[in-house]
Amino acid sequence: IMYNFMMFMVWVIRPNTINPWYRKKIHLNHHKTSGTAQDIEERLVGNGIKNHLLRMLVVFDGLLGLIVRSKQFSREITGYKFFTLFNAGFPLTTIYYIVLYSFLLFHTFNFIVEYMAVLIHYPTWLMTLVEWINFTMVVWIAPSFLRSACLNFVTSSMHYYGGAFNMLQQTQVLNHWFFMPFQLFCFNFGNTHTIHHFVPSQPFYIRQMISKRVNVFLKEKGVKFNDLTSILAANRYPSSQQFSN
Repeated sequence: IMYNFMMFMVWVIRPNTINPWYRKKIHLNHHKTSGTAQDIEERLVGNGIKNHLLRMLVVFDGLLGLIVRSKQFSREITGYKFFTLFNAGFPLTTIYYIVLYSFLLFHTFNFIVEYMAVLIHYPTWLMTLVEWINFTMVVWIAPSFLRSACLNFVTSSMHYYGGAFNMLQQTQVLNHWFFMPFQLFCFNFGNTHTIHHFVPSQPFYIRQMISKRVNVFLKEKGVKFNDLTSILAANRYPSSQQFSN
């Protein structure tokens, strides 16, 4: 009971992700297939995308990213089914996107008509609904959007895609100053997540406590640090150094 309660609360805090019970399945797959085309978890957040405009779309809007790339996933990922993944977001993720798109649609339309000096009398029920949408956007949707955008950008940048052959080459450590604003909203993920690939069951806050000492050890063993050029190369591990570790 406690396990399922905690899983549900995680989903409440992160409504723009698929439900944690299904995500557990694809996260275990991530550890088995990291760096390959079969790693759907990282591909869903932008890892391995060459087109940087598409990458930003995926980082900020997972639903549009999923829709745009569904055919590609069908060709490349074994067992991929769009509706299985889409339905894994019901009902919280569904509510998240309904509120988000409704907020953007209404306020964009309202801005345009005000700019054109067009007078529109909205019905009372609509304005009441908009008040609730505004409130939900501020206290629930926007914080989740900010957190997920920062996390998606960092995780899709630090995981390698293609050319990786062992666990030392699955990820890099990102602690460059450029990433600090994003790290603030994902608990220093780029600096600590590599540890998770070696000790998956370790809580994130423990990783933060030990990261300073462990990162020294990882660097000695050949894990890359701040390989920013890989981001421009669709996260491919440097071919000239594939076997250096």
